[in-house]
Amino acid sequence: ELAHGGRTEEIYSFVGRFIAFSLWRGIRIDAVFTHFMFRLMMDPKARATHEDLREVDPKLHANLQMMLQAEPAEIEDTFCQTFCLDTEFLGVRSTFELCENGSEIPVTGDNVQEFVDHYVQHVLYILSLRATRAFLSGFHSLIPPEKLPRFAPAELEAVICGQPSVSDADVEELRLASHCSLDDNGRPHTQVLWFWEIMRGLDEEMR
Repeated sequence: ELAHGGRTEEIYSFVGRFIAFSLWRGIRIDAVFTHFMFRLMMDPKARATHEDLREVDPKLHANLQMMLQAEPAEIEDTFCQTFCLDTEFLGVRSTFELCENGSEIPVTGDNVQEFVDHYVQHVLYILSLRATRAFLSGFHSLIPPEKLPRFAPAELEAVICGQPSVSDADVEELRLASHCSLDDNGRPHTQVLWFWEIMRGLDEEMR
């Protein structure tokens, strides 16, 4: 927002269209998105979960997990937390209420799960709402959600960005699905056998 001013939404919308165009044309791109963002591409009404937070901010995920696992009767006195989210950016501190009158609602054993749900939704979605909506608007202007097959987030990531890693099972599946020319005895050429032998010997990064 500070860098691009009023053009922030235009930029994110363009990025969304670029990703959708790449998917439509079958062009793999080197992009990194969270699984939550992939879910939003398929369903704009998807909500963030506590588990989504793990890949974005493992420390915050662990802190919230600590609250969930604490003794319910001790949560209010131990954490002294209300339904608010405090942030700091460039030295400016801000407080957001996670629900109406959130600053007046203490987190207790009875509502700690609700607090975590609201907190995660704010961190992963609401705080970046304008940018996220602009990105999704650009993406869905070319590929509406109903036109996307029911991928799992990891499957959509593989289609857009390529497979992040190739396991032994992936190599074997690829080998069985591959077609190659055969020699006079009806067997794959020696070079083809070498290829699969080398692939099996490589680690996942090298593959």
